[in-house]
Amino acid sequence: MVGLSLVLGIGLILCINSWVESLLSINVIEIFLSGDLLLICILIGLLLIVGLAPLLMVYKFAHATPTRLLSTETISFPRFKRVITLLQLGISIFLIVASIVIRRQVNYSLVKEPGRNHYQVVYLNFPSDYTNEGLSDLRAHWKRNNPNIQDVMATSQLPNRIQSKELDSDLYFMTVDRGFLDFFDLKTQQGRWFQANDNAPKVVVNKAASDFILNHETIGIVENMGEQFNQPQKPIEYRVASQVNYNFLCVRILEVNIRRTVTYLSEYFTSHDSPLQVSFMDKRFEEWLHYQDRLNKLSEILALISGLLSCCAIYGLSLSMVRDKLKQIAIHKLFGAGTTSITTLLVREFVIQMGLALLIFGPFTFIFLKEFLRNFVYATQFEWMDPIYPLAYCGIVIVALCGFQVLGLNRADLTKVLKG
Repeated sequence: MVGLSLVLGIGLILCINSWVESLLSINVIEIFLSGDLLLICILIGLLLIVGLAPLLMVYKFAHATPTRLLSTETISFPRFKRVITLLQLGISIFLIVASIVIRRQVNYSLVKEPGRNHYQVVYLNFPSDYTNEGLSDLRAHWKRNNPNIQDVMATSQLPNRIQSKELDSDLYFMTVDRGFLDFFDLKTQQGRWFQANDNAPKVVVNKAASDFILNHETIGIVENMGEQFNQPQKPIEYRVASQVNYNFLCVRILEVNIRRTVTYLSEYFTSHDSPLQVSFMDKRFEEWLHYQDRLNKLSEILALISGLLSCCAIYGLSLSMVRDKLKQIAIHKLFGAGTTSITTLLVREFVIQMGLALLIFGPFTFIFLKEFLRNFVYATQFEWMDPIYPLAYCGIVIVALCGFQVLGLNRADLTKVLKG
């Protein structure tokens, strides 16, 4: 049974590989083909369990007396079943608490402390029907209606991906909005930046380009900005145009509720069904954001698995407990005990198992989550209310399943049990 379950489990994982890859960015097939050492150790451990599991039963039957083997009484493994169920309950509680804490941490990780909030720059395609006046109105509208949007600026090229280059020259050029200087917090080192009436052919260059172009058309020199993107500085010539000549719309947004802000930007020019793609200039931050989203989805999966596992554990233990206490239940019913009394009897046994599971797995869960939260700069705190939710969930499942078992016994003839 264990070997068959292992084969079916591996087959199921391989069948849903595309769904797992889209959800968690993990290609299970590549992991199997690459022969990861950890995966090999896990498979070897499972195969050892398959081989060693029957030995317990062999030992049990080898030490049984001939009289017991010939009797009609079923040979059971009550201690072994209780240990397995105890582990299932403990692991279920651990997974539910871990999923709650991980989900809260992922949602909290981008909420900065007061006075220490940072911003990120995102970009999207510039709307083809927008003019300079429309851009000014858009800047005022966004900053007024969304406090997480700090500034908006348009440019022909992204400052970290400048490709346009003048012929027979090492000088790069880009057309920018007049708000470019303030948007990236650049300082003027010589001359001035563009004013309202400045148009082509007037230009502003950065410090790296000051040796390439110095004539009457150059009205100012600004500092280099390559270090903002961890790139070598290129000589750049900045231009402004009287007509719109932009390809990208850059937006500086706060990291507080950044997912909501990105969703707002992506749906502003389009509909909910076809949102516009919004990208980050800082790719490391974007990867970190996607990693946190995968953690969030993983915490949801852990919650579902742990909930299902706890249901299976409680259901298996309820069947075993009813079978072990069948005579005791029959005597109670003959003396007039009702459904509530017998359900309370079974629930009391579960409370003992739950207490043992908490005693064993409680400290482990607390230590693990405290160490996990230390990996985050802005970490949430472990709250003592976190275990209340899984305990309440397990308690509801215990009462429901015990009541279901007792209702099933109401239709059974328990006199045969007392005769046996």
